[in-house]
Amino acid sequence: MAVYRFKVSFESLDFISRDIDIRSDQTFYDLFLAIQHAIGFDTIQHASFYISNDNWTLGQEISTADKGSNSIRMHDAALADWVNDPHQKIFYIYDFTANWSFQIELIKIMIREEPGRTYPFCSGVSGAAPKQYVIQPSPKHHHPDEKDRLNLVEEEDPGTVPEDDFGEDSYDEQDNTSFNEDDEDEDDTSDSEPDHEETEGYEEGQQEY
Repeated sequence: MAVYRFKVSFESLDFISRDIDIRSDQTFYDLFLAIQHAIGFDTIQHASFYISNDNWTLGQEISTADKGSNSIRMHDAALADWVNDPHQKIFYIYDFTANWSFQIELIKIMIREEPGRTYPFCSGVSGAAPKQYVIQPSPKHHHPDEKDRLNLVEEEDPGTVPEDDFGEDSYDEQDNTSFNEDDEDEDDTSDSEPDHEETEGYEEGQQEY
């Protein structure tokens, strides 16, 4: 049985490709599974092959889904029935939401299969395939820095006293006022209460006279 070798390239990343060897009597569904395995993608989304010409004009659709008379199911389509050119081109789309697109080209036809080889298989690799699913990091909760937290506390603390209330002038004036009042009290006390010893001496002198 003849063996086809297809080069499968990402349309937007043509430097990334895989070579797939597959028997001519196998189906497009077999080719679909081989491609997905070779690039590390799953097989749960719908996919379609489009038989194309040298200008990549899309022709007959061969799909995983039953789309009616305009489409053929992959399980029912043998490769040999649709490969009419030694350089046959086939356009391939996987997951119509993500729209992974590939260009497939027949690059070699081998007359017979290799003894003991299981087909299809990947016979060549060029470049690392992109990841099918990209997980977006969740937004991190914003924490204010230390300066922001301090400012927030100062704004919300009702007991904070403005710095101006502790000025030097205010403190000196209050302190001096208290000091002067004490001095006045002491002066009043010395004037109103005579010294006890002087009184006693005066009385004794009066008696002697």
